[in-house]
Amino acid sequence: YRLERPETAGQSVSLAVDGKLDGILFTSPKTVEHFVQIATERDAVAALQRELEETIVGAIGAPTKRAGDKHGIAVDIMPDTVGFTQLADVTIRRILETKQ
Repeated sequence: YRLERPETAGQSVSLAVDGKLDGILFTSPKTVEHFVQIATERDAVAALQRELEETIVGAIGAPTKRAGDKHGIAVDIMPDTVGFTQLADVTIRRILETKQ
């Protein structure tokens, strides 16, 4: 199989740049690359990085975290067990904690 950039990929970039995300999950290094690529095409990398400082960022594992680091995206959450459900659960808990 191939990891391709989905047609709707730009929606999450727009939401992030507008500060409308409480959290964002990256499930592979390629998802980080696509995300940053879209922000670059829109000349919005600086705004994206600034807004993500206020957003809970989750990475599914170490390779994905390294991709975030490479692009100046600080990862807040990385589950002990690699899996989407674990990543989502831990990220949601952190978001709820910050809202209390």
